[in-house]
Amino acid sequence: MSGIIYLIQPCELVGTNRYKIGMSSKPTLDRVTKGYRKGTRYLNIQEVEYPLELERKIKKKFNRKFCLIAGREYFEGNECDIKRNFIEIVNEDDIVEKKHCLRYIYNLMNI
Repeated sequence: MSGIIYLIQPCELVGTNRYKIGMSSKPTLDRVTKGYRKGTRYLNIQEVEYPLELERKIKKKFNRKFCLIAGREYFEGNECDIKRNFIEIVNEDDIVEKKHCLRYIYNLMNI
């Protein structure tokens, strides 16, 4: 199921070192463009295959590395570290998915 995963800094948090992760099961930008107020910073938005599962994975890893400040999706930390970790986790998941696809194609070719 395709959707998006995102890292933002809601307008009320601009000027702090606090950020929010989120997801939408729709592959459109409606969630981020309509769900947050003007002035929100959009640090990373990526289309992914399994957004809910990937969001859970990001939350789990962020809970170990950064300070959870509100709810389950708001974290505090150095912006560069937060962005780098977010991108690494998303791309790590993407690489694993691509490896499975390549392995599947390779196996089909050898049948």
